[in-house]
Amino acid sequence: MRSYWLIFAGTVVGAFTLFAAIAAALYAREAAKHTETGSIQAERSAKAAEDAIVASREIGEAQARAYISVTKAWFENNAKALPKIIIQVRNSGQSPAYDLRAVYRACTEPISVEPVLKPLKVNSFPLTDLWPAGADEILAFGIHPDEVVDQTGKGAPGKSFAMVELILEYQTVFDRLRQRVDMDTAVRLLIPNVPKWSPSLDQLKLPRHPVAVMTSFTAGWIHEYRQTLSKGRVIKKDEPETDGNA
Repeated sequence: MRSYWLIFAGTVVGAFTLFAAIAAALYAREAAKHTETGSIQAERSAKAAEDAIVASREIGEAQARAYISVTKAWFENNAKALPKIIIQVRNSGQSPAYDLRAVYRACTEPISVEPVLKPLKVNSFPLTDLWPAGADEILAFGIHPDEVVDQTGKGAPGKSFAMVELILEYQTVFDRLRQRVDMDTAVRLLIPNVPKWSPSLDQLKLPRHPVAVMTSFTAGWIHEYRQTLSKGRVIKKDEPETDGNA
């Protein structure tokens, strides 16, 4: 009889032990779920905070950086000098632009034929080391006869040109820290067909001919240059920039 009660008591104790083990396992599993959920939420919160910091920085930089545009252009065709392109350059940003450079191509026709002829033939000219915030003045560069190409991009030295396409490369104060270059200013200039000027009694002063300025156009060589020949980027002027290159 005694052995029966011992067996019964052992069975009851074993059952309680089993139930306790099951309950402990269930609690541990639920605790692990909550811990995992909490870890995921903490990771998401940290990522959201990091994204907010990056977005805030980008917005601040977009508001403070330099923005370069060409508002007007002229052409001088002096018989005793290189044909000259004169552009009025505006910095509508809140900080200076540095190392402003014109990368250009002078073409015999007012059109370009696609696809782009390779190797790409382009030219560049340093305009100024610094262009202050709010500056709206003229800069200029000459076109050498050897720089002229035809509509396919093949060299046409010595021929007159009817179009100059260019981009203005520059660095903002933020680009200088990151070793990047802005290439967001693209301009097409339609050059008037005017005779070379030499001083005469009828015309003592070198004439400056107005040039049509186009800012909305597509040029294959500019796209190719941006993609393969420079570590620059192109951004929309009304949106924050990103850290990626164009």
